[in-house]
Amino acid sequence: MMKHNHLIIAVIVLLVGTFYSCKNFQGAAVTAKPDPIEVHADSVKYSIRATVPPKNKFKKGGTYTGEAMIGSRSQKKVVITSEKYPKIKKTGVDTTVNVSRGYTDDMNGNPLMLKQSYDRKGKEFELPNVENLAQCCITTSRLVCEDPKFIFVDCLENKYEKEKPLSLEARFSFPKDVFKIQEGDYKKSDIVAIGDFLTKKYPATKITIKGFASPEGPYKRNVMLSVNRSKQVQEWLTGKLKESGYESYLDSNFFDISVTHEDWEGFKASVNGLPYTQDIKSQILEIISAGLSEDDKEAQIMALVGGKEKVENILAPLRRATIKIEGYEPRKTDQEIDKISQDFIDGKFSGSLKETFEKEEWLYAICRVTSLDGKKVLLEAFREAYPSDHRVFNDLGAVYLSQGDTKAGLEMLEKADKLKTGHYAISNNFGVAKMMDKQYRDAKSLFETSLAGKSTPEANFNLGVVLEKMARYNLAVEKFNSASGMDCGNYNAGLCKLLNNDLAGAKASLTEAIKENKEHALSYYVMAVAGARASDASTMTVNLKKACQLDGTLSTKAKSDLEFRKYWSSAEFKAATN
Repeated sequence: MMKHNHLIIAVIVLLVGTFYSCKNFQGAAVTAKPDPIEVHADSVKYSIRATVPPKNKFKKGGTYTGEAMIGSRSQKKVVITSEKYPKIKKTGVDTTVNVSRGYTDDMNGNPLMLKQSYDRKGKEFELPNVENLAQCCITTSRLVCEDPKFIFVDCLENKYEKEKPLSLEARFSFPKDVFKIQEGDYKKSDIVAIGDFLTKKYPATKITIKGFASPEGPYKRNVMLSVNRSKQVQEWLTGKLKESGYESYLDSNFFDISVTHEDWEGFKASVNGLPYTQDIKSQILEIISAGLSEDDKEAQIMALVGGKEKVENILAPLRRATIKIEGYEPRKTDQEIDKISQDFIDGKFSGSLKETFEKEEWLYAICRVTSLDGKKVLLEAFREAYPSDHRVFNDLGAVYLSQGDTKAGLEMLEKADKLKTGHYAISNNFGVAKMMDKQYRDAKSLFETSLAGKSTPEANFNLGVVLEKMARYNLAVEKFNSASGMDCGNYNAGLCKLLNNDLAGAKASLTEAIKENKEHALSYYVMAVAGARASDASTMTVNLKKACQLDGTLSTKAKSDLEFRKYWSSAEFKAATN
C-alpha cells in the first residue's frame, strides 16, 4: 500500500513540473544565412537571427541562450536577458548575431543547429534544438592549387657562356720601304696568341687583315707597300691554318682584306698628340682635307713641320699590317657536362669538380640536374668550394624545404640572407616556408619584398595563393595572370574568378588551364561547379564526368558537395558520377 502511494505522489509531481514548464518561455524563432555556409579564407561567416514575439512568457529574471553548433564545434552563443530587454514581454525582440569562425574539416557535412536553453531563478529548462538552420559547407575555396614555387638561382644567375667569345688582334711592324715580315715579330706576344688560337683549333667567325703604308714617299710605292704587307700577313696566316689542320678557312673569300695606301688619318691622330702649336695643327688639317694629290699633300705638310727627319717618330708606327681574328673558345658539350655531374652524384668521379668545372660552368651543370637529390649532392660540393656564394645557400635551402626538412632549409636561407640581404630569390623561398606553415601574413610580406627586387612568375604565383587564402580574389587573379608559364596559374585564376562570381571569366581561364593540362582533374571539376552555379546543366555534366574519370575520388566528393545540391537527384548528375 505504501509503495502504491509513493507512485501516485511521483506522478503528481511530474504533472505539476510539466504544467509549470509549459507556462514558461518556449524559445526563439531562429534563422540563419547564407544557406549553405561558404568557406573563405579558411573561415566561415554567417549571421543568426533570433526573434522572440510579444506575449512570449519570458519572465523577469529570465535568460535565453542559444548556442550555435556545427557538428561538435561551438560557434557562438545568442543570449537574450530580461535585464537587457525589460519590455520583452510587451515588444518582443529581434536580434541578429554575426558569426566568424575558423573552419576545420570535421565541420563539413554537418548542419548549423542551435541548442536552446532558458534559465530563471537558478532553474534551467532545456528547450528543443533548432535543427538544420544552414548546411555546412561549400568548400570550393579550398580547391586552390598551392604547389609552392621555389626559385633556384643556379639557372637564373649563372653566368656560364656556352661559347666564350674571343677577339685577338696582332700587329706586324715594317721598316721603311719594306714589306717582308721581320723575324722578330714572330715572337711578339700578340702574334704568339694568334698562333695559339690556331693551334687549339678554336672556331673563327671572322678574320680581318689590313695593310698600311706611311704617307711619305711616292704614292705608287706606298700602294705597292700596303698591298704587299697585307699579302705577306695573309700568306703567314694561311700557312699557320694549314699547319693546324684548318680547311674551311683556306678560301680567300673568308678573309676580309683591306689596304690603306697612305695613312693620313693615322698621321693626323699622331700630329694631334705632338707639341705643335694649334695654328700648325690647323694648317695640317686644312692641307689633308684640301683635295690635293697625295704627292702635293705630302710635300706641303713636310715643309710645314720642318722636314721628314723631324716626323719619323710619327711615320714609323704607321708602316704596319694587322690581323684580327674573332671566334670563340669551345666549351664542354651538354652531354659531357651531364656525364661528369652524374658520375659525381653516383660516386664514380675521382677528380676534383673545382678543377674540372669553372665556377659558373659548375652552376650550369647543377641547373641541368632535375633530381633534387642529385642537385643537393652537387650543391653541397659547390658550398665546400665556394662558401661565400649566396646562390648555393639559397638553392640548398629550396632543396631542403622541398624535401620537407624545414629546419635545414631555414638554416641555409638564413646564411644566404646574411650574404645577400633582401635578395629576391631568398625572400621568395623564405615566403614559401612561411606559407607552408600557414603564416600567410608573413608570407605575403616576403613575396612582396621578392617582387620589389625582381618580378618573377614564381613569386607572383606564390603571392596569388596567399591572397586566395585571404579571400582577396581580385588581387589573386592579377598575380596568377602574372605567373606566366607556372603550372596551375590559369587554374587558380579561374577558381578565384569563380569565387568572385565572375562565371564567364572563370570559364575562360579554366578553358586555358585545360588546354595546358588535359589530365588535371580539378580543372574539369571547377568548370563543372561554374556550370552548376550558372544553372548550365550541360557544362556541369560534361566536365564533372571528365573529372570523375580522371580522379575517382571526385565522384564521392561531388555527391556531398553542396555546389551540386540542386542536381544530386538528377539523371545527368548520377550518370556523370557513376
